Amino acid sequence: MKKIMISAVAMIAITTFASAESYPAEGVGSYKSIFGIDSDSAYDNRFYAGVGYTYINAGAEYSVEREKLELDFDGNALTLQVGYIFNRFIGVEGRLTRTVGDLSFDASYNGLDSGLDFDGDMSNLAIYIKPMYTTPQLSAYLLLGVGQFDMDIDGVSDNFSENGFQWGLGIDFHGGEHWGIFLDYMRYYDDSVNSLLDNYSADLVIDAFSAGLNYKF
Repeated sequence: MKKIMISAVAMIAITTFASAESYPAEGVGSYKSIFGIDSDSAYDNRFYAGVGYTYINAGAEYSVEREKLELDFDGNALTLQVGYIFNRFIGVEGRLTRTVGDLSFDASYNGLDSGLDFDGDMSNLAIYIKPMYTTPQLSAYLLLGVGQFDMDIDGVSDNFSENGFQWGLGIDFHGGEHWGIFLDYMRYYDDSVNSLLDNYSADLVIDAFSAGLNYKF
């Protein structure tokens, strides 16, 4: 599922760039005649804010000797974003994401369903540098920065909290000068521990997929 979503974001960017219709430089049908501003300056020195839906998946796998434990947490979340675009190629963005409602949880031990169930919440607070390539129709962007991910499970005193490097990629489809629809994938956390001496390994990966609406002031 995660590989399909990542590939989908990348393929949308490629196919949209390949088929994007360009505006005439001047006159009827030009970007300025439609939106009242030059396309080269439409995204210079602009604040923006947005809101979106985010699906978060936190998957962990632990192996000791021949024993294997797999945990999978899924949550539906709300994302708030604020940012500033310096020009067509670079910006900065802050995001706050927090789950809404109950988490979905699956656990298996040596391939057998454990039958366990947990309630809790997941959240992420981060700030990113936003390299991008912008046309009048869309922006394809990367998000590179630092953030803190927290997962609080009800009844568990030692909850997970980690800060560090985060990255992502996405597309912002422009609906004129102000409105945009964004679609992106984020990797909040990725860490592995392996000990050949103890025959032990642990992997934890946290992904997020978002879609939403933003407004450029």
